[in-house]
Amino acid sequence: DQVLLVTIPSEVAGAVVARSATQLLEAGVPCIGLIGNMAGYTQPGEDDLLPLFTGPSAGEIADAVGLELWSEIPFDPVLSSRTDRGDPVGAEGDSIVAQVFTDLARRVEHGPGGREEKK
Repeated sequence: DQVLLVTIPSEVAGAVVARSATQLLEAGVPCIGLIGNMAGYTQPGEDDLLPLFTGPSAGEIADAVGLELWSEIPFDPVLSSRTDRGDPVGAEGDSIVAQVFTDLARRVEHGPGGREEKK
């Protein structure tokens, strides 16, 4: 078994991830990486990721606890209404969030350290 931890950019969340990773590693369960959720947000039609929280980024948390950062998922205020309707995350294929989830799914499929070669 392997664990992929998820956090948000927050001091408290970072502390929880650090404790969790330590306990899992002490129990012999490999922690293969960290995913940052709600890593920021974008304005409609823009690509720049703006901060949503004031805490440390998932990358900073990953560095602090010695984990590989697998992905940072931006907050999408429309996503919950889409998924509540049953629309898949990738239904808006050209959105930043859809692309992040697609890339993350490929990464999970290919396992730790393995990335599909881009064609």
